[in-house]
Parts: sequence; C-alpha cells; structure tokens
Amino acid sequence: MNTGLPSISLGRVRGIGVGAHWSTLLAVIVIAQIVATSVLPQTVPGHSGLAYWTTGVLAALTLMLSLLAHELAHALVAQRLGVGVDRIDLWLLGGMSRLSSSPRSAKTAFLIAVAGPATSLVVAVLAGAAGTALVAWDAPALISSPLLWLAITNGVLTVFNLVPAAPRLRCERRLVVVRRANELFDETDDLDTVAGLARDWFTGHLESSARPSA
Repeated sequence: MNTGLPSISLGRVRGIGVGAHWSTLLAVIVIAQIVATSVLPQTVPGHSGLAYWTTGVLAALTLMLSLLAHELAHALVAQRLGVGVDRIDLWLLGGMSRLSSSPRSAKTAFLIAVAGPATSLVVAVLAGAAGTALVAWDAPALISSPLLWLAITNGVLTVFNLVPAAPRLRCERRLVVVRRANELFDETDDLDTVAGLARDWFTGHLESSARPSA
C-alpha cells in the first residue's frame, strides 16, 4: 500500500539519516489523547481541558524523542562495531533502524540489541528521579505526573525489548506486534504496508473496545 506520504527527513546523526513516517503523527495523537483524557484527569484532577491537552501533546512528543534516543543507541553502537546503518525511521509502533549489513558475531548482535533498552532504562531512571524530586519539592503535579508517566513507559519499553533482544537481532529488523509485520523492509512500499496493517489493527481494537458488552 503506497500512501504517497513517505518518511519526512528530520536530519542526519553521524551520517545516519533520521526520518518520521506519516504514521508517527497518528502515534502522537493517540498518545496525547490517552494522556490528556485518561492519565492526567485521574492523577491530576481539577485542570482545564486545554491544560491536559497541552501537557498530553508535550508528553507524547517527549516519548517520541525517547524512542528516537532508543533507536539512535542501536544505530550508533552498530556503526561503532562496524555494522552499516542506512537510516532510522519513527513510525506508529515506535522506531526502526535499517541496517545495511548483519552483525559479524553473536557478541556484536547482543551489544547492538541491548543498547536501545539500556538507553530507555537511563531515560526511565532520569525521568523517575526528576518526577520524584518535583513531587518532594511540591512542584505542580501537572509537571511531575507526566515525568513519572514517561519513566514508567520507558521502563516498560526496556523490559519489552530486553526479552527478545539477543535472539531476534539476526537480520536488519523484525516486528511481531502486528500480524504479517515480521518481514524485512526491503521494498519501497513495505513500511507503508505494515503501517497500514498497524493502523487497521488499532482501528479494529478501538472499535471493539467501544462496543457495549452484552
């Protein structure tokens, strides 16, 4: 499926192209909505919708930046260990590093694989420490709560990525969250295809959740 909307270039880091697929915008909207309409009203009641949505959008963008840091860690370690890296793309389900060559040893593959989760763990610790400190200093909860949410989210991301990291990093990249997504992105339209599958999965999931139970 070719949407006609390829990844938008965000620049280069040490010669590695960084881009954002069209589905990244959908991810930001969904995350912002969850934070603005569910997380914040429950944890920090009594604020306006504008305050919730502003904080939600900022939280979503910060999460995407942490995902970019996660992928950059994979890519930069791979580059340092002699593995070619074409580019990094952010998309609906997170990020994806396109490697142009395979790791030459199991040790190299392992180091590349754990670099991302290690970075997410650092982000989780820093965000958690900052959020906890702000709570102790009686800072506005509308500031500390998103930081604690970011810490939890990156903690979950760390665990989610550590389990399959070593055995799965044997080719350029693999995705298994959405059916038929565990394929290499060698063709031009493959990213659009998988993003479309993910979009359809999210849409179906949201529709089924919205139906009243019998």
